[in-house]
Amino acid sequence: PPAAPNETEDKRPALKKGKKS
Repeated sequence: PPAAPNETEDKRPALKKGKKS
């Protein structure tokens, strides 16, 4: 996956940020 600003959050469900969505 693309290197997001917060890799730690990247591992968590994108539902929180909705970025992956």
